Amino acid sequence: MEEFRLNYFIDNLYDAPVRKAHFQLLVIPESDDFQKVTELKIECSENREAHFSKNIFGFDTISYYIGNPFTEFWFRLSATPYSETLKLTLIQ
Repeated sequence: MEEFRLNYFIDNLYDAPVRKAHFQLLVIPESDDFQKVTELKIECSENREAHFSKNIFGFDTISYYIGNPFTEFWFRLSATPYSETLKLTLIQ
């Protein structure tokens, strides 16, 4: 069994306050016949509730809507996917 630890972090800083924003993040590791995610932890700077949905292509997304002014937005994801057999996809 192959186990991995993924850590993803973004930090958006703005010179002027942003009045409102909608962030849709496509960062959730895929769970399928080859790979399962055993642990998933997310945090964001605004301490907002995350909304999970699928986009029009069927991929899992995390969305945040912020309706008050802000000058920084950060997001952190940590996940532990594992695979019984390692499947590599080459991008050409």
